[in-house]
Amino acid sequence: MPGLSISNFKLKWQDHLNSVWAGENCDNIATRDGVILLYDHLVANKEVIVVPATNSPLNQGPALPDFECDSPSAAELDHHVAALLSAQLELAHTFCAESPFTTVLHQRLLVLQRIFHAVSTKYHDKEKARSQTSAHASESRQETSDSCPEKTCSASQALVEMAVKTGLSLLFALLRQSWQQNTVPGSPVLFNEVLCTASEVVRNLPPLSLSNESQITALGAQSLQEVTQFLRHAALPASGADSAGQLLASELLLELALQRGSLIYLLEWIDMALCASCGKRDDKNTTGAKITSSVFLKAMSKMRAAAGGDGLEGKLCYSLVSDDSGKVLLYQAAMCLMEELVNLACDYTQSCLGSERRESQGTSTCSSTAADKCDVYVCGSNSSHQVAEESQEKILVPRLARAFTQAQQVEAGQYCSFIIHTNGTLSACGKGSYGRLGLGDSNNQPQPKRVVIDGTVKKVSSSKGSDGHTLALTDDGKVFSWGDGNHSVMN
Repeated sequence: MPGLSISNFKLKWQDHLNSVWAGENCDNIATRDGVILLYDHLVANKEVIVVPATNSPLNQGPALPDFECDSPSAAELDHHVAALLSAQLELAHTFCAESPFTTVLHQRLLVLQRIFHAVSTKYHDKEKARSQTSAHASESRQETSDSCPEKTCSASQALVEMAVKTGLSLLFALLRQSWQQNTVPGSPVLFNEVLCTASEVVRNLPPLSLSNESQITALGAQSLQEVTQFLRHAALPASGADSAGQLLASELLLELALQRGSLIYLLEWIDMALCASCGKRDDKNTTGAKITSSVFLKAMSKMRAAAGGDGLEGKLCYSLVSDDSGKVLLYQAAMCLMEELVNLACDYTQSCLGSERRESQGTSTCSSTAADKCDVYVCGSNSSHQVAEESQEKILVPRLARAFTQAQQVEAGQYCSFIIHTNGTLSACGKGSYGRLGLGDSNNQPQPKRVVIDGTVKKVSSSKGSDGHTLALTDDGKVFSWGDGNHSVMN
């Protein structure tokens, strides 16, 4: 495949094709095959005219002088070494510009430029843009004029900000000092006493009190961020706090994450819990990082109630094992919280799609217990036998898939499908390039074929872009991955 460079093609966008390119499915740009197909359309429509590049001989490098008579000076040696390195760099650039990877990047850039031109030409209203620009300019002038009276309050605001930041710094310093000093056994620890009081205050707040960021000032948001960073550090074994302080820090951090009501803060707590659980193991083969079981279960009840659920009336999917003191391992709590987030996301998705609509991108997704099985209906594209039908024509109306037998869950991938059967085995069919099916080769598979995995498959997730990669989770917590690893997605 010849390389593309800026000097060997010309662009000539045709306006009568703008509607076609504006409605193009941008998912095709994520795959090599899709990019090549779209680029071929550009060439066929003569919107990209490839100019044959002149074949210039490879640079043989600079000519070296004859040093047989006179010894070269240090300056001459430096000059010729620099010339040789420059020639090697030019040669490397030449070969890199002609590689298949660079060619696909150039083709993808041309396709993106064509789609951008089509969208901007079809939907961009220049008159509206001018009016918006004028409106923004007038608003900017108005804000400038309105900002003058606020200068009288800037001094008091600066004092408040200084007081808050200084107070937080002093508090953090005192708390760090309290866990670094040797205290008398049985005496109260300042750090733990402060965290107990703060936890009690946060638990008594109404649900999602910190979720509306518009009602929190910039200073309040910054202070809250500093507090969460301090608590995250305090919950880790390397912080220097005792085990009770680490436990209180993790509990308070969880309460704050629930009050803020955003997925990112819950995921940050999970990340903290997993990092805190990476310490040394004791004789019982368990980590020291723990959380009080009752506190964690109450937090899960709050999260379910905030999502419109029924608290903890439903059984937790992830089993928690408490010790004699009523505490559970922190990494088990993290796994349980992650499982709850996945279930809440699934419930929300089903409520949006409706109970009657389960089909998704050529296959359907169903959920059941291991003892049940689902009937699978398919629709959409079958270009690569991803729905295991004999004909490769599009299926316009949902059709019962007789090839997907004893199905417990079905996952639609990139031109492929995966079926988890009721016995815990996994099958795959469809396009096999880049090893996306996990069958040990890159051949297409017209009918479901078993994927060899050591263990009972619990869940499977496959990418909808790139050239296809898939992750499978077994009931014993192992994760298997296969497919396209060109972007280190499976490392």
